Amino acid sequence: MKKILCLFVLAFWSAFFGALAFIALTDDGGAAALVHRALDIDPRVAGPTPIDSPFYASVLAFGLILAAVLFVWALLSALFERAEGTRDADELARLAFGAGTGMMMVLMAAGAAIGGQGAFVAASIHVAALTVSYIAMRAEARRAAEAAMPSPQTHPDGLSQQPAVRLMALGAAHNSMLSKLSGRSEAGGERQS
Repeated sequence: MKKILCLFVLAFWSAFFGALAFIALTDDGGAAALVHRALDIDPRVAGPTPIDSPFYASVLAFGLILAAVLFVWALLSALFERAEGTRDADELARLAFGAGTGMMMVLMAAGAAIGGQGAFVAASIHVAALTVSYIAMRAEARRAAEAAMPSPQTHPDGLSQQPAVRLMALGAAHNSMLSKLSGRSEAGGERQS
């Protein structure tokens, strides 16, 4: 139950990039333009644009599929991660969010190159959403890690015992060292030779 936010965020972004990749792959002519229109990036130029080329559509589809696969992989890794497991899910999530942000930058640059309206706004909104999602996942992971750590022992009045015990031990060691250096016994009297 602790990783529910993480799982939903990863599932959402994998579906989002998967849907964009499906749009980019379905139409033969103008597939990339459909992806741009899906993100509210409308070209100002009437007629064919450079983003209508099959090369750009295939590069766009490849990048979107890569982002979707990374999000699905991170989702599966987070779903089946052991409690004492490795940090693979965090590394995969970092890669997936990086790929998603990179694809939004590619879409923004292509939209700006064709003079599209709303390219910066659409990409900025999605990059901000990716950033907030990543921060929320990291906060949930930190909270889960803190909950797994044992809490220090406390007195009935709510104060922690560990700092007081540590200070007492340090004080005793300090007094013992001072008495040995000065040549006095620990009881405070002179040491006899």
